[in-house]
Amino acid sequence: MVSRGAAVRRSGTTVLDRELAGTEEVRKDMCCFFTSLVLVGPRLGILVWWIMAPLQWEVAFPSFFWPFIGFIFAPWTTLMWVVVAPGGVTGFDWFILALGVMADVASYSASAWGNRERYMAVEA
Repeated sequence: MVSRGAAVRRSGTTVLDRELAGTEEVRKDMCCFFTSLVLVGPRLGILVWWIMAPLQWEVAFPSFFWPFIGFIFAPWTTLMWVVVAPGGVTGFDWFILALGVMADVASYSASAWGNRERYMAVEA
């Protein structure tokens, strides 16, 4: 990386400007990768776990409706429910469920935060 003092002007831009221009693009790519991982990760986990242990899912959910809705809208909470529901939800289990809810809220708010510039451009 070139320090600010060593930046040389060439055709109106500095070497530092050109180097920093690439880092913004890398940050956006990593943000998209991380967001994809957060959104796809729990859903893939749900599918694999359901294939590997369908009886645990039948104990946790009496019908197909709630796990399907959870798969779409709240995958982390759905995973946590399957962890704690078979033994009954008591005591520390509520904390585990709260972690699932917070993970779902964080994944949705992170995607909104990552796209905040796009939303601001539409409003202007």
